[in-house]
Amino acid sequence: MNRFYPPSRPFIRSSARPLVSFFLCLSLFLAACGAKQKSAGPAKSSAVDSTPVAPAVLPPLVDVAPAKTQHLEDAAEAVGTIEANEKAQIKPEIAGRIVAMHFDEGENVKKGDILVELDPSKFAQEEDVAEAGVRQIRQSILQQRKQLATARAQIAQAAASIDQARQAVREMFARLDRADAVLERAHQDEARTRALFEKEFKTQDDLEKVTTAVKQAEADRAAVLAGLSTISARKDAIDDHPMVKQAKAELDAARAAEQALLTALGDAADENNSVDVHPAVQHAVSELNLIKARMKDLTLIAPMDGVLSERRVAVGDFVDKAALIFELYDLSTVRIVFQVPERYINKIRIGQSAEARLEPYPDETFRGVIYYIDPAVDEKTRTVLMKMRIPNAARKLKAGLFATVRIDIGDFPSATVIPEESIVPQGGDSFVFVVENGVAHLRQIRIGLRQGGQVQVLSGIKPGDQVVVAGIQKIRDGAPVRVNPGS
Repeated sequence: MNRFYPPSRPFIRSSARPLVSFFLCLSLFLAACGAKQKSAGPAKSSAVDSTPVAPAVLPPLVDVAPAKTQHLEDAAEAVGTIEANEKAQIKPEIAGRIVAMHFDEGENVKKGDILVELDPSKFAQEEDVAEAGVRQIRQSILQQRKQLATARAQIAQAAASIDQARQAVREMFARLDRADAVLERAHQDEARTRALFEKEFKTQDDLEKVTTAVKQAEADRAAVLAGLSTISARKDAIDDHPMVKQAKAELDAARAAEQALLTALGDAADENNSVDVHPAVQHAVSELNLIKARMKDLTLIAPMDGVLSERRVAVGDFVDKAALIFELYDLSTVRIVFQVPERYINKIRIGQSAEARLEPYPDETFRGVIYYIDPAVDEKTRTVLMKMRIPNAARKLKAGLFATVRIDIGDFPSATVIPEESIVPQGGDSFVFVVENGVAHLRQIRIGLRQGGQVQVLSGIKPGDQVVVAGIQKIRDGAPVRVNPGS
């Protein structure tokens, strides 16, 4: 008898049910074994590997901060030392014993005040001797001037005597001519009278008269010749006469005396010049002035206004030349000497204002002006020496104090700033991650000042941009990020 079989689907369901039950039991068994192995430790690898499905990875969590606008001031700071505006050492130019001290240590003095006096007795005697020497030389010069005047008068007199002697000789020649003429006439009269006497036209008395006249004429001529006996009768030999020679000798002697006096007197020979132009007077006056200068050196005078430092000697002490007695400080203005890094060279100039703070006056700021910038950079420290002056009318600032100097070199009222920890340095450039719509973008920026954990950004971002400040190591350019709500 034939049986009726149901359709194929029920057949399949009935035949597959044991397999489903088998796999269900196997799964439960494997799960139990896995739980047991997890609790007991790492399990040995099974013969059959099963690959688990990886869970979904969330974007990294980062902290962000907005770029802000802030007022920044750029300044250079340095530590310097206060010095007196001027400092003078009070030292004697010569050695001597102190006889008076008119001011004591710590006292204020004015320029020109007498501070110390040394014993002047020794130099006073030398000054008296030198003054006497100057007077004596001046008197000698005046006496030589008188002698010069006498010599010149003798020259004039001798010249006149020569002329007189020449004139006297000329007159002798004239008398000789006249005596010759008289003698010739006397001879003629005698010859004529003698001829007439022989003819008895003249008497003996007439003859004797003319004879006597001839003798008289001869005697007169002889007397004239006696005055000219040492020279020839030539009229061109007048200067050979003793009277003329004597006058010439006197002239030569007067001229020699004049020349000697002119040589001795030099420019002092001129009556219009002072006797002090004479070298001897000048030398003596120089010696006197040197002694007077040394006398002045016995008095030590304040070269400027200031305050005296510690006194190192006392009245009665003998001090050597250049021995330090006081130091004089001008503290009406002080200067601060300091050094700044070389990077500020192009930002600081002479005449620029600066301020200083000192530990003894923590609540005060002292303002001054830079007046010196060293033209060279210190090769070892790479710094530049600078100096500033500060008014010190109240005398609060003392030499030797340390001061912190601040120089404003830039003002940025609307600077864009970000936290310093957001900077990502790469190869000498600076970058930041900016988060936009859940994505981090790496941007290159140009930075300026750094102050108090903030960095000035000159270009690359704008105020309001969100920059990553924490979690930077976990992100890359263009990667999605999650922003920490508490940042």
